[in-house]
Amino acid sequence: MNHSGPGVYIFKNGPEPLYVGSTKDLSKRPAKRDKSHASRWSAILESNSVELIPCDSRSKAYQLEEQLVRQLKPKFNLRQPLGQADIERTARIIRENW
Repeated sequence: MNHSGPGVYIFKNGPEPLYVGSTKDLSKRPAKRDKSHASRWSAILESNSVELIPCDSRSKAYQLEEQLVRQLKPKFNLRQPLGQADIERTARIIRENW
């Protein structure tokens, strides 16, 4: 399945979520082999499937990513929800939507 546009991807090993990420183009991001991003690369190597969730906008993808990281607690997502970077990103999402 080829989904272009923003969304969230979840690398999985069976039912276990390994890494949750968001992107502006689902057709490109999950397949990108980004060795400079160690946690994503580890998840790619360990995963046997990728779930794609299309979103209406980039900001909705960010919001869903935050929600899923909190809910699923994937082992390769290194940052903790509501850290300083998340607060800044949430502020940017709010500014972009108002």
